[in-house]
Amino acid sequence: MVFLKENKWVLLIYFLLVGISVYYLLRIDKVNLHYQMNQVVGHTFPDFFFYWITYLGDGMIAAVLIGVVLLFHLRNGLALLVCFALAGLITFCIKQIGYDDVNRPSFVFYFFVQGKTLKYVDGVDLHIHNSFPSGHATQAFAIFGLLAFFSGAQWQKLSCILIAILTAYSRVYLSQHWLVDIVGGSVVGISTAIVVYLLVKRFFELDKWKRPVWQLKT
Repeated sequence: MVFLKENKWVLLIYFLLVGISVYYLLRIDKVNLHYQMNQVVGHTFPDFFFYWITYLGDGMIAAVLIGVVLLFHLRNGLALLVCFALAGLITFCIKQIGYDDVNRPSFVFYFFVQGKTLKYVDGVDLHIHNSFPSGHATQAFAIFGLLAFFSGAQWQKLSCILIAILTAYSRVYLSQHWLVDIVGGSVVGISTAIVVYLLVKRFFELDKWKRPVWQLKT
């Protein structure tokens, strides 16, 4: 299949990291696993880096990125918009219907865990409920996953998937989510990106869909 051949490294890296994450999730309960992962927090550069990169999974940043892509490539911009909206809707439904009572790390460690204190990054506004799945991880993998699939050069594909991975991991680093939350969010995001990409390649390959916005009338 052409899709698998063109994106083999992106998919290999993603599934390898998911496999490693699942391995540890099955061996260690999520509270102790989060506490162990939290021990790397407290160093100036990583704290600064993950404080800011987490915003790449924010809806406002996604909207700006979609708008920019729309200006230069109508089809890809519309595909990103659909992917963003669909992944967000799926995540919202999962949070509200199936897992509305899942608390986040800061809440659990403050009220229920004795003898273990988390390290936090200064300036982070911590959330306490609706933990699973991670919305930031969902959107990062939906947007940057789809951009990776649309990219032609391997360095572009790998850069996009790296951004998605780092953005998702930032949610654990900042203690906004458990590891299982970002794994779940990434599955929703990357799955949505794959479906949207395959549909777009199947039904919207006409040249008129690949123009910049200002060339639509020509």
